[in-house]
Parts: sequence; structure tokens; C-alpha cells
Amino acid sequence: IIGFLSSIIGLILTIGSIAIAAKMFPLFKAAKFSINILTILVGILICITASLFISGVSLAITSFAKTYKEAQSSCQALNLIIIAPMMISIMGVEINTAYYLIPIANYTQLLMDIF
Repeated sequence: IIGFLSSIIGLILTIGSIAIAAKMFPLFKAAKFSINILTILVGILICITASLFISGVSLAITSFAKTYKEAQSSCQALNLIIIAPMMISIMGVEINTAYYLIPIANYTQLLMDIF
């Protein structure tokens, strides 16, 4: 639930920042953004499925841990894997449709394509 709420807050902040940037910065005035109710609903659906997937993987990874510290250290690899698609997109690497088949990269790619 916390992961879903944080992703929804991130989605709201992203939509708000795109709307503000489109009005304030000349770089974004040429770009056309289409944000409608269907786009927002698909974004929420993607946030729900990504949150469920990541929480399920986290439970599977940490279920064999004996202490809280062991569970936390075993989950650090998952945190790095989740951050990787964002870093790849920031570096300007062209992401093609093959990334839709990768479970963690696909929701990042889908949200980038929607917006």
C-alpha cells in the first residue's frame, strides 16, 4: 500500500511538473503533451501492478531472512535493479520495445511512452 501511494504521489507530481514546465519554459512549448483521463487511469493501473510485483519480489527475497538487518541487506540488490531503468533513460540511451518484456523496466518504459 505504501509503495502504491508513493507511486501515485510521484505520478501526480510528474503530471503537475509537466504542466508547469509546458507553460514556463520555452524548451517545452514545442512539445505536445496529451494528458487525459485515460492516460491517468492507465498510469494508475501501471503503478498498481508495479507495486504489487515489487512487493511480491521483496517478500520472496526477504522471507528467508532471520533478522531485520539481513532482510534489509538482501533487498538492496532489488533497489539497485529498480533504479537502473531510470538511470538508463537519464543517460539518453534509446530504449526500444524489447524493454516491455523485462518486468521492472517495462512499467518505466510504459509510463515514459504514455506521457
